[in-house]
Amino acid sequence: MPNGNQKVGANPANISPVQDQAIRLIKEIYESVSDLDINTYKAFMGRNKTIRDNNAFSSASKAAKLKTKLSDWFKVIEAKDNGADVHRSPIKSHKLKIVSDSADQFAQYIVDKESK
Repeated sequence: MPNGNQKVGANPANISPVQDQAIRLIKEIYESVSDLDINTYKAFMGRNKTIRDNNAFSSASKAAKLKTKLSDWFKVIEAKDNGADVHRSPIKSHKLKIVSDSADQFAQYIVDKESK
């Protein structure tokens, strides 16, 4: 099948590193949210107060970690949407954090993409 007619996901061997990193990042976020959902459910439906309290604490902790992990991404994307220069302070530190992460090529793609 020619590349022009090929659908997304038709051949996993043709996925670029940027797409692969974006997919892994989305899977990681989904798994974190699913785990958080389980703890949140147990926080209000647990058998006893100890189980509910432990899961409430675990939920709060996991939500804070997820929010911290995504905050740099959000700040860079928000700055790009507002037309700010992401290569200057204070956004530069957030940009450097996401570009040095495991999804570095995907992050660089976001940074290099033209703003609306």
